[in-house]
Amino acid sequence: MNDRSLGARFFEVFCDHCHPTDSLYLDPIFGAFYGREAIRAWLVPVMTMVGNVSFDATEPPLFVRGANGEDTSLDEWVLQAVLPDGSKVPFTRGASVRKFRDGWVVYAADYFDTHPMRLAQVQAASEAAGSSVGVNDVSRFGGVTSLAEQLARDRKR
Repeated sequence: MNDRSLGARFFEVFCDHCHPTDSLYLDPIFGAFYGREAIRAWLVPVMTMVGNVSFDATEPPLFVRGANGEDTSLDEWVLQAVLPDGSKVPFTRGASVRKFRDGWVVYAADYFDTHPMRLAQVQAASEAAGSSVGVNDVSRFGGVTSLAEQLARDRKR
């Protein structure tokens, strides 16, 4: 699930592998998303808006087989803007944790320091790489604080 050779379709395929109802995605900027369709409704459009970025591994991935049938992967990476000339500007370092059960992604969480994204040189590189994500998008796509809030949001749709 960490192979980015699919390009822009990577996030569509990732969402296809999330459990329809028993999946949770945690993001430090956007919040929590419960269930495949809530994850897809946020992740796919946002990742198309971030521009030309790369998640470059800083360590080999770690895979742990759980005794309870739940497997876990850990990926450490640096998020970088890829500029039109091909050079890269680092945004932040982070880690992604994924838990799998019965072939489904049931838990996905990204951990990273958001402070570097406030720096002028990082924001300039983000714009140069084609990012269109702004403060309004955080409000628009913002996740929920609980499963009950997600269920209430889904009922309104």
